[in-house]
Amino acid sequence: MGLLCKMALEFVLMLFVVAALKSSFRDVSKGQSPFTKAQSQRLKIIGVLLLVHAALVTMSSPAILDVAGMGESRLGLAVGPTVANTDPRLIPINVGDIVLAIVLFCAALIVEYGSLLQKLSDDTL
Repeated sequence: MGLLCKMALEFVLMLFVVAALKSSFRDVSKGQSPFTKAQSQRLKIIGVLLLVHAALVTMSSPAILDVAGMGESRLGLAVGPTVANTDPRLIPINVGDIVLAIVLFCAALIVEYGSLLQKLSDDTL
């Protein structure tokens, strides 16, 4: 039952990511500027969702009970699909999600700065 709940939560998180991406691409396809506060907020939301996904994968691993003092565990780094099924003592940390979230936060700041520059340019003209 726990695996089904984890998969359902991951599915819901990815649905929100896809919905945010869809609305971003829809705005750009309608001719709106990609440098808007809304686009920046969407990138930040996607970054937060990816961090939540990374935390969900880590917290739902069977070896997380070992951290509570019930045995021995090792930390493992995973880029892409985790390999927690091969070693039950491995606590997976999805570095791919974390790095992508950091990149999206940086891109959000760049888009936000671009929107400020665009507003300044429009006010000058």
